Amino acid sequence: MKKLYTLIILLVASCGAVMAQNTRNRYYCDFENEADRARWKLTPTVSASIDEQITNRWYLGVPGNNGIGGKYGLYISDDGGTSAHYVNKGCMVFAYDTVTLDPLTSGDYQISFEYRAVGNVYSAFDGLYVFWIPVIDPDTGDSIKVYSNSFSSGELPKEYVDYVVTLQPTAGIKFAPATQTWKQFTARLKNSRVNGKKHYLAFAWINGSLMEQQPPACIDNIEVSDTRPCAAPTNFSVTKNGGQCDLAWRGEADKYEVSAYSYDADRWFGPVEVTGKSYSFGGLPAGKTDFIVRAKCADDLYSLKNIVNMLIYNPDEMCVDYLNLDMAKCYTGTGFNNTTTFNSYVLDKQDFGPTSPDSRHTVHFDKTETEPRSGGMLKTVPDGELASVRLGNWLNGNQTERIEYSFMVDTMSYPVLLLKYAPLLEAPSHSDTILW
Repeated sequence: MKKLYTLIILLVASCGAVMAQNTRNRYYCDFENEADRARWKLTPTVSASIDEQITNRWYLGVPGNNGIGGKYGLYISDDGGTSAHYVNKGCMVFAYDTVTLDPLTSGDYQISFEYRAVGNVYSAFDGLYVFWIPVIDPDTGDSIKVYSNSFSSGELPKEYVDYVVTLQPTAGIKFAPATQTWKQFTARLKNSRVNGKKHYLAFAWINGSLMEQQPPACIDNIEVSDTRPCAAPTNFSVTKNGGQCDLAWRGEADKYEVSAYSYDADRWFGPVEVTGKSYSFGGLPAGKTDFIVRAKCADDLYSLKNIVNMLIYNPDEMCVDYLNLDMAKCYTGTGFNNTTTFNSYVLDKQDFGPTSPDSRHTVHFDKTETEPRSGGMLKTVPDGELASVRLGNWLNGNQTERIEYSFMVDTMSYPVLLLKYAPLLEAPSHSDTILW
């Protein structure tokens, strides 16, 4: 009896310790678990008639995945889930899971997820939004329902606007920046908004009826947690060095996990665990590539990711390295007319990335992207090509741009320079004459 009694006491003490640690202070979903996928409500509507009018809808599948070996992620599609693609038919569509978190003793929660999303960059309203909505209204005690709609009115519905998560302090509630490649984003969820009761963790994709710019929202690896004890690497850089890519970063962790994903080859390289603060990848396929590093602090504890996207190619295989704008001379000018000469330009490269309407010299390397000013009819990368350079921006202002390349010509082999180009006239009053 003595031995049995002692064993019972030990079991009770052990269960008590487990229960004391079972606090609800973390939520994680990579959509690979069937039970997790079953909880998510995709494009809920208030009626069948509205449901039939919605073209751009949320789905779970491969087009939304950003995990090594994963098969599922959350994404918008207008073709029944075949691809992450949308059309400019106005909508405001939600996807949500029901989550319960306990208040923290100090500090705030952090929402993080990996995403890629563009949409109409001209619109002040179109884009991706995140919400933390109570299931029961704390003021009235009434239940709150989350419904999608077949149109976008230009403003958030009043019943949801108070529950939006501010994603960027300087940019307000709209999700930014737009990116064609995967990035990780974090936002603060104030502890005062967490009360141990059920909430909807909801994502909303909103687009109007004007220009569409692909892709729509794709989301994976969602996490809500208290302050991480595992700090993410900083100063992450990727340098092309001949046939390899050299990665370097700063941090205090003992171990790091690095990986790379080639979009063109649809292939992961890694993950590789390293103890230093550098690593080199060799033999990567040409095309756009994500490089990823995160700190490893324990067996199941990782930091947030740091992601750098680059276009990988071999300039030795090109007669002119036209994709390296750092080696070219990029000029801007204003007040363009028939009397404008080369002396009217100033050396001034303005490259804010391919999704920015402000870029006046930039490289496009997403082979699914289309030029928004062409109504989606013109691809920014011609079929069979690696990438292209956009000369000119998407804004008004009577501006002009110029790029100069310098290269050696082998006069003994009689080379032929083949140039592919597509002029896009932004206003009906523009002359159809191309001035060189």
